Amino acid sequence: MRQLLALERDVLAPAGKRWFGVRNRRGVVVSLGALLVAEGVGYVDGVATFPRARRRGYASALVARIVREARSAGARRVWLLADPEAPEVVRMYARLGFREVARIGSTRGPLPAQSTNL
Repeated sequence: MRQLLALERDVLAPAGKRWFGVRNRRGVVVSLGALLVAEGVGYVDGVATFPRARRRGYASALVARIVREARSAGARRVWLLADPEAPEVVRMYARLGFREVARIGSTRGPLPAQSTNL
């Protein structure tokens, strides 16, 4: 966890990573997502909506806003990282104009207790 926090603080934030959030009518944050624009490419990642707030358009509105921000920051292309094993999420992104172009290998579950410094 410390390594991830250090990566965010020391590398990604200084590189321009920005977080966006959607609040419901009561002012509670219900959906989050991040954007990093590098060398003319916008990378959208970490989009999540809390379970009780799903299926209300929050994530769609959030991603649309992030894409607009990416374009205004000079991104000629926008890539979105998503879980391809979540069909409802893939359909939502398709409605927003995204399509699958590649899959990135990853691991799920807790990280091993012993870790190395990067």
